[in-house]
Amino acid sequence: MVINELERRGAAYIGIAQRKLSEIQWSLKCSRNGLLGSFHIGGTSIDLCDIGAIYARPIDYRFLPEYASAASTKETRGRIEEGDRHMRTILNQCQAAVVNRPRAMMSNVSKPLQLQIIREFGFSIPRTIATNNIDLVKEFEADAGTLIYKSMSSQRSLVKALDGGDRSRLDAIRTVPVQFQEFISGVDVRVHVINDAVFGCGIVHQGVDYRDLPAEDRPRLFSIDVPEAVKACCIRICRELGLVFGGIDLRIAPDGRIYCFEVNPSPGYSYYERNVGQPIASVVADYLVNNSIL
Repeated sequence: MVINELERRGAAYIGIAQRKLSEIQWSLKCSRNGLLGSFHIGGTSIDLCDIGAIYARPIDYRFLPEYASAASTKETRGRIEEGDRHMRTILNQCQAAVVNRPRAMMSNVSKPLQLQIIREFGFSIPRTIATNNIDLVKEFEADAGTLIYKSMSSQRSLVKALDGGDRSRLDAIRTVPVQFQEFISGVDVRVHVINDAVFGCGIVHQGVDYRDLPAEDRPRLFSIDVPEAVKACCIRICRELGLVFGGIDLRIAPDGRIYCFEVNPSPGYSYYERNVGQPIASVVADYLVNNSIL
């Protein structure tokens, strides 16, 4: 979607598939002037000095078919690992405008850490415990009422309500700590922040996680005007985390309190843009073009 927007503007760009990492030849060096060098792919040589801006959506290279396949060779896996190191070095150290630098995305690796940061910016957060102690979970549930649980790490997980079946297998958390939170009812709002631009999308649904509903219960999405105070908080959070582009998950409780659950540092925005018509990809493209150092 961003590439389509860049083409509409006539912007010069090159797209590099992460699956091609093993085919890239690298020539990089650090100097007093920063990271210098070039890389070569498919007969094309690209000097870092010629790159004005980068939009990156890397995944964990270990999930790439070329790496994960039983047929992949040690040499291929080694070249992919090397390519991933070089790619992340470029994203973290190059002089170009980058959306987003990997080092800025690290807060999402620990959800409890990120919640502490979120709380400093004025949003409410659900009462939360991260534990492998079954007795603590039971005490927490007795005090907080309905609980939900989800991953503590950057691994994507659907949010589930703790029910009878889950309680019968709580012993499993002894080896893998899990994050439990009080359930907060209300209306979900996904806020996308691109530098100073803010888009709000309301989501009304009957469930715990609107991403995990049957087709007949499809959520209703609508554009929402984000209040200026909330907008300012969202922008400040992204800047504190070093994110140019962030997807912030909010919920407005029946009493009007606004809870923040997470700041996604590599937001998948197409679902919201296509359902509501917000020009998110266009604003990302504008940022890349306008902030290019060339």
